[in-house]
Amino acid sequence: MEISLIYGFSSNELLNCRCNNLDDLINQINQINDNLKIFLEESKYYSLINSKDEIYNSYEDTGYFNNFIDDTETIKIIKLSNDLNFLYNLITQKKSYDYIKESYYYIKESYIINELHNNEIKYYKIISKYDDSALKFASKDLQNNYDIVMTAVTNKGDILKFASKDLQNNYDIVMVAVTNKSCVTDKGYVSKSCALEFASNDLQNNYDIVMAAVTNQGGSLYFASENLKNNYDIVMSAVTNCGYSLKSVTAEDLKNNYDIVMAAVTNCGHVLEYVSTDLQNNYDIVMAAVTNKGYILKYASEDLQNNYDIVMAAVTNCGGSLKYASKDLQNNYDIVIVAITNCGYSFDFGYTLYFASENLKNNYDIIMVAVTKKGVSLEYASEYLQNNYDIVMAAVNNDGNALEFASNDLQNNYNIVISAVTKPGSALRFASEDLQNNYDIVMTAVNKFGPVSLEYASKDLQNNYDIVMAAVTTYGGSLEYASEDLQNNYDIVMAAVTNCGHALEFASKDLQSNYDIVITANIDNY
Repeated sequence: MEISLIYGFSSNELLNCRCNNLDDLINQINQINDNLKIFLEESKYYSLINSKDEIYNSYEDTGYFNNFIDDTETIKIIKLSNDLNFLYNLITQKKSYDYIKESYYYIKESYIINELHNNEIKYYKIISKYDDSALKFASKDLQNNYDIVMTAVTNKGDILKFASKDLQNNYDIVMVAVTNKSCVTDKGYVSKSCALEFASNDLQNNYDIVMAAVTNQGGSLYFASENLKNNYDIVMSAVTNCGYSLKSVTAEDLKNNYDIVMAAVTNCGHVLEYVSTDLQNNYDIVMAAVTNKGYILKYASEDLQNNYDIVMAAVTNCGGSLKYASKDLQNNYDIVIVAITNCGYSFDFGYTLYFASENLKNNYDIIMVAVTKKGVSLEYASEYLQNNYDIVMAAVNNDGNALEFASNDLQNNYNIVISAVTKPGSALRFASEDLQNNYDIVMTAVNKFGPVSLEYASKDLQNNYDIVMAAVTTYGGSLEYASEDLQNNYDIVMAAVTNCGHALEFASKDLQSNYDIVITANIDNY
């Protein structure tokens, strides 16, 4: 039989060998580095592999077994298992039962699987020590076995899903499942998987079961009976654990109960959206909500959106909440200065300043704070301040791309532009044409890894040997923007493909046929 062994690291060498019996096969395996992958051609190894335990022991002893069964092709060896121990050993080597059972159709068809499904002793060990999800594949009898199911839900509560209907209606089983700590969720969100979901209707209406469930996992309230969804104590326990579970409450009197809503918004400000307009106008409720999630100011009443203390708390938590403040407070210096200081999200891009009043967009101190925090906030400054040297210098020192929003005069200022192109070089695109033709500025830009920096240099500098050499040394793909003369320069192109083999695409036809350049591009740097 021919077996191909392929090295799993850098070499692509293919080693072919012949094995005439099982001993030869085992000896070959024992000599292989554990990074190798083994591909056995199914039609040729049936007659050789007769002792499954012998092969298993060989892999286990040498440490190659785990790598061996990870391979999609080599897992086929399991099809030849004619004894229960071999399959059991695969699972207890910490290979997921789900992985083994569902990934390979031939195991589904194996009578050995069925034998394992009905073996109480081995299945109990698998569930208790190795893989609680195996209950999914157990026989109906084992899914109705109290000890098996109790062990499974002790490990992971939502495995109750695979228990028999009788055991889903068993008080002790369900109590253990819903109190399992693996089901605990973040206070602000409902879990996608709650053990209570799989309890019987009777137990979903059992006070003690539901109370235990929502105390452990507030989102379980969603699966409680309508009767218990409207129970004050149950609801209070649920929203205290997970504020978002307030959405599951159907009784309007509870949904709009001050104490319940206060407990909910304290740990999940989002739910302010779902409460009555009266509570959205309640100072204490809204204060608790915006202190937890500032942007929930959106759902506060207009009166409270105009309340200094409420809005200050909101923008302190999230600067972008300024969007929902009243026009008067968007014109309040203290509110706006706190808001722009707290626009901490990386995706904010200085957008918080957009919501400040036009008056404050022309305030030097406000804008200086804004551009120092987020350089591109300069976009929302007044035209007057976009032409202020100190403001623009602070902006480009934070983010060179802020140069886009500077006045034309300052886009033509050497000091401003040289500062901008140092972070990043691609800011050259926003410089004046005169400065895009300035040697020092362009050299600084192409040295600061702006893949498109050379694109915005003047035609003269795209034909400058030193500029282009610096550009392609930093990023080989910059060769695309070099002049035709320099795309035909051996030294320039060699430097480009040494940095990035794909740059060969932009070389002249003559150099695309040059042996040394092509070898460098294709072998070393693709």
